[in-house]
Amino acid sequence: MTTSVLDCLVVMRRLLALALLVVACSRTTPPPRTPAKVPPSGTCASSCLHYYECKGTDPSSDDLATCARECEKGPTDQESLRAFETMDCVQAVRVIEGDPS
Repeated sequence: MTTSVLDCLVVMRRLLALALLVVACSRTTPPPRTPAKVPPSGTCASSCLHYYECKGTDPSSDDLATCARECEKGPTDQESLRAFETMDCVQAVRVIEGDPS
């Protein structure tokens, strides 16, 4: 056999070993965890977390404290807050920020 054929066989053997390694790792690695859906608790804190989650931002502790203070000025009965927490994100952001149209 010529050198180029031998080189090709070596490369193919390495690719096969790599492919087998990838398959083996993919079978032993658990799938990524998805966040558990927390049932609505009807509190200002959980409502604020829902809002920031919908915005896609990571709130600071000051952001959460300000949100909770503002929340307590509005309807804070558990039923209203639970209803807010079950809203889809578009609707939840509209409730807090108003309709931009």
